[in-house]
Amino acid sequence: MRAVIYKRVSALKNGSDGTSLDMQQERLEAYAKAQGWDVTDVYEDPGISAKDTNRPELQRMLKDAETGKFDVILVYKLDRLSRSVSDFHRLSNFLETHKVALVSVTQHLDTSSSTGRLLRNILVDFANFERELITERTVDSKLRRAEEGKWNGGHAPYGYKLVDKRPVVVPEEAEIVRKIYALYLARKSMRQVARITGISFSKVELVLMNPLYSGKIAWGKTRYKDHKGQFRRMPQDKWIMADGEHEAIITFEDWQRVQDIKQEKKNIPDERSPKQLFKDLCFCAQCSKKLYFFSGGKETHFYYRCHDVNKFEGCKQTVVRQHELETKVVRKMNELLENGDFWRQVEAQAKKKERSDEQETEPLDAQMERLNGQIKRLVMQMADADIAHLIKPSLLRLENERKTLHEQKTAMLKVVQKSMRSISHEVMKDIASNWSLLTFEEKSEGIRILIKAAHCTTDKVTIEWTDSNLPSCDILLDERYANGIIRAFRF
Repeated sequence: MRAVIYKRVSALKNGSDGTSLDMQQERLEAYAKAQGWDVTDVYEDPGISAKDTNRPELQRMLKDAETGKFDVILVYKLDRLSRSVSDFHRLSNFLETHKVALVSVTQHLDTSSSTGRLLRNILVDFANFERELITERTVDSKLRRAEEGKWNGGHAPYGYKLVDKRPVVVPEEAEIVRKIYALYLARKSMRQVARITGISFSKVELVLMNPLYSGKIAWGKTRYKDHKGQFRRMPQDKWIMADGEHEAIITFEDWQRVQDIKQEKKNIPDERSPKQLFKDLCFCAQCSKKLYFFSGGKETHFYYRCHDVNKFEGCKQTVVRQHELETKVVRKMNELLENGDFWRQVEAQAKKKERSDEQETEPLDAQMERLNGQIKRLVMQMADADIAHLIKPSLLRLENERKTLHEQKTAMLKVVQKSMRSISHEVMKDIASNWSLLTFEEKSEGIRILIKAAHCTTDKVTIEWTDSNLPSCDILLDERYANGIIRAFRF
């Protein structure tokens, strides 16, 4: 038997319960030797929780299991592999599929037998229950400490350092914190504050948000969203806030005034929004996400970029300059306007589509005619008062069917009409020829009349027109210029 060892601890220290990495290694090697198994590899995830399967060595072990590199996995206890019931069952099914056994040496568990698999499921349920209990106790403990104004752990924010697990003021940093608040209360923007104080924009933002500087301890500022896997900031009225045991750098009144100013600024429309000529039209061709608008620091330099670029498997730094895109879109429209064969093909395609859509409504017309005949016969039969009460339910049913068919036909005709409301040659010519005379608002409206979406990469944009009869077309961009933007704006 080819055996491998998997070991894990949640904290990088030797545990008092005998689950340290060295202890696990010793016990697992001894077990393998007693069984006469050869240990071919060791997988170790130090300081990583078993709440999920996002562990580098675990993933490497699963890839090796797929290729048949070993026959059995040795673990000290099942909770070393996973503490989640759903994750564990997925791992078990995966291992069974690839004919790999799982042995827990301290629980005398071998999944190669039916009894072992039953005991495995019971033990995993208890491990999951234990993890949930630990989580609940930890949350309750931190909540109680926050209500008492005690520090709840973590790194000390700028302006403080930790002494005996309590935040203590750092005088030179505290002076900068006071300056940050004074500048912001004087109606300076966060970017201006960052330039004046010489610290980063993100640090300024964190300083202005944290009530710790006003002598408060806050708990519940964020909440974990399971459906997206992201932390979301909670409204201030949902926080638990108490007077802390640490020294304040500013007054609580100043901190609250800063929050009020920030809220006021949120309600002010973004001054850059009117400058977005292709607002909500540009999408990353690689990850399909909408490109975000940003300024390069000068009033006329505007770009669209993909925020997914910061992710490990994200897109390849899609950045498009608005001025270049505008220029080349207008140039593409002028090229199309001069191409007579192109418009003749568009017209032929539109007529073909119209005939096809009208043919689709013919079955509905036949059904409508049949229903009208049935309704007419029933109405004539209702002249006999003795059977009118028997005919009325059938008549009502047929009327409902006719109404449903009429609604279906109306909907289909709307589709036909919509397909024929093409962006005509005259409309495109009017917009393109007068482009330099149009206001920004008129240009933006014209873009939306013509363009449904722009699918962008760094060197190419594919235009999807609102007129379904117009085929998509590609616009080449200056890739060298885009690379220069990427080097200049690291995000």
